[in-house]
Amino acid sequence: MFHIYLWAMLVCSAVHAADWKVCQPTMPQLMKVSDVDFSADKPPQGLPWTITVNGVLSANITAGQVQDTVRWGEFIVQNKTVNFCAPPNHCPMYAGPVKLKSSQTIPAIAPRGTYNVQTLSTTPKGEIISCLSVSFAL
Repeated sequence: MFHIYLWAMLVCSAVHAADWKVCQPTMPQLMKVSDVDFSADKPPQGLPWTITVNGVLSANITAGQVQDTVRWGEFIVQNKTVNFCAPPNHCPMYAGPVKLKSSQTIPAIAPRGTYNVQTLSTTPKGEIISCLSVSFAL
């Protein structure tokens, strides 16, 4: 019975395309996200996967940081902080329409399963620029 359950989980996860949502939607955010585009429905293992976030900033951004937390099931497999203004994105960013890009390579040895990534971007004053949650399966 367990083998049937495991097989069903693998089959279901194999067809799951990447999905996104705004996390902490009740908190004020400086960027209203309108769309997230993925370079592929599923991230290719061992190759770059690019995510493009489209939205509108309500204020100028001169600096910030991004806290990424990656979960595989319930396990945190990566937790890192990076500069919001690091290439290919540049600061200052001015109020109005904005397009942010990030490209990551998922290791070829990453185990199959469902991954959830929460990306919390903040200003040096602690204001939330955006909070996005992306889920995908390998």
